[in-house]
Amino acid sequence: MLFRSDLAFRRGDTNAANQYFHQGNAKALQLADEQLRLTPDNLPALQDKGLLCLRAGEFSNAIPVFTRFLSLTNTYDGRIRRALAYLQTSQWDAAKADYEETLRLVPDAYQPYYGLAEVALRRGQTNVAIQHYNQYLSKAPTNQAEFHTVAARLKSLQPKAH
Repeated sequence: MLFRSDLAFRRGDTNAANQYFHQGNAKALQLADEQLRLTPDNLPALQDKGLLCLRAGEFSNAIPVFTRFLSLTNTYDGRIRRALAYLQTSQWDAAKADYEETLRLVPDAYQPYYGLAEVALRRGQTNVAIQHYNQYLSKAPTNQAEFHTVAARLKSLQPKAH
């Protein structure tokens, strides 16, 4: 199904692409749920379900899945994905706590700084956001699209020279 969505998108049929994508996502979610009914502590199935929820924009549904995942294994990937879900559901304190924990798990990580900046920005803490964006940019690879997104966001927050 996901392959069909790619083909539809390439020919410019975004409605069909969305429909195929959602059908494929729903089927994959159904398979993950079935696997979890059989083996509730199946880490790959939990991770897959959480990722599918994120991809579908079902952020509030991803939170309990990643919480279960993290109760079984405290990994960077699980933590940063749950932080994103918290961020997208405006749960600033929980998002901040997860981003900070990812930095404790992997001190050289750069992605948590982007999340911390977004939390600060949404709380109206522009100076804190600028600090975190700068920390991200000082550690992140420069050849990624996300790097350029963060650089542009930071530039938009900088005072304009007169």
